[in-house]
Amino acid sequence: MAIKQLTVYNVLFGDCIDIELDNGEKLLVDCGSDNLSDSKKDEIKDMIADSRPKTSEGKVSLDVVVTHFHSDHYNILSRFSKESIRELYMPDFFSKDEIKLELYLLLLYSIKSPNNKYSKALAMLSLIPNLVDFYKDKSKSILQRRCKINFVKKDSIFKEFEVLWPDPENEKMKNTIDEVINDIENKINDHQFLLNINIISQINDYAERYEMLINNIRNVDIQQDGYADSALILNISNEIEFIIDSIRRIREQIESYLPPNDSIDNLLLFDDTTKKKISRIQNLASLVFHNKGDNQRCLFLGDITKKNYEDYISNRIISNSYLYIKVSHHGTKAHFTKLLPPRCIAFIISNGKYKRREVSPDYGSCYPKVKIVKTDIPSCRYIKLPGTETINDILRQDVYYDSTYLLSLSKKEAKELDTTGGKEYLGVVYYYTSPYKVTLIKK
Repeated sequence: MAIKQLTVYNVLFGDCIDIELDNGEKLLVDCGSDNLSDSKKDEIKDMIADSRPKTSEGKVSLDVVVTHFHSDHYNILSRFSKESIRELYMPDFFSKDEIKLELYLLLLYSIKSPNNKYSKALAMLSLIPNLVDFYKDKSKSILQRRCKINFVKKDSIFKEFEVLWPDPENEKMKNTIDEVINDIENKINDHQFLLNINIISQINDYAERYEMLINNIRNVDIQQDGYADSALILNISNEIEFIIDSIRRIREQIESYLPPNDSIDNLLLFDDTTKKKISRIQNLASLVFHNKGDNQRCLFLGDITKKNYEDYISNRIISNSYLYIKVSHHGTKAHFTKLLPPRCIAFIISNGKYKRREVSPDYGSCYPKVKIVKTDIPSCRYIKLPGTETINDILRQDVYYDSTYLLSLSKKEAKELDTTGGKEYLGVVYYYTSPYKVTLIKK
């Protein structure tokens, strides 16, 4: 099914894309930001709500994809009423062994651990409680208790979209997870006080329990009104919170055995190979998908890492043609790849000034025939190619541009442009509609 319209909201360093299909269905892909003010988040929420038809009770109904477990993909959802989200799609990265590994990392590292091992483990393991009850802050809960949660993985189909990643059955990654777990447990066996606490047995029990809870969500009964069993969803969320809190209590017990001023991060010291394996596994859990069919395809890369994209996805799609590709991780340098499908009209980059996470200039230099849509202020600035000074230096007569689509951009900070007939930049006509969003529409 073709995509009729994409609306890309300017959430600075975050993601928020609204899809409208030809049949009128809408799907919100992520809705979060790391550095947008509360007032701007409310404006984004209001614009999304205004774009949706209301139920008979006057409420908004949303179907949402959360591509990744970091909050910059979903925290704005907490500003909607709990009854707003009807159905949720999220990546299926909850195999027993991955759960087991993340529980180990949550247990054996501190919040100051190198490469954020602890924080990433916590973000993944607490995703369901965060969505259902926002974990420790119930006032920010996102999902109504009766929302249907769908876990999707490679080759899953939802609303005419095909999932390319994650692949929990990938043998190479399963073997890597097994190797890291074995390394951890071998090092645990070197510490008698850890054996006395029965760490390995406790982690295994909690991993089995967590997996059972996730499977209960997969199998939740849908009521006659089309919604899930509310009591079951809440109980599952509470059970997961209990597991996470139990792991923290065990860690406190471990820390009581350590010398004064020593960090738990120094307890199990791994070689660089194991560290890289841990980092790669923790970065696997991003949803990648595109709409089916040969025409009007769009590709959404979430936060997939460069290596995982190049190893597991690129060969499958490199010959495809796309209207738009939402590039990975806000266009940052570490996630840039030269193996994106070159037959693409435009790259969508959702970014805004945040720490040192600037957009890679390689998107402009390596893909000169692909237009670039950036959402940061001023609205959708082009990316200058190296060595160029003005927009005229970038305009090229030999570059192919498809005129089927127009770009509708924000009036904000663009007063110098002609808003009546549009302004051509990089072969694209820019039209201005409302603040903080970019709308890609059929001509």
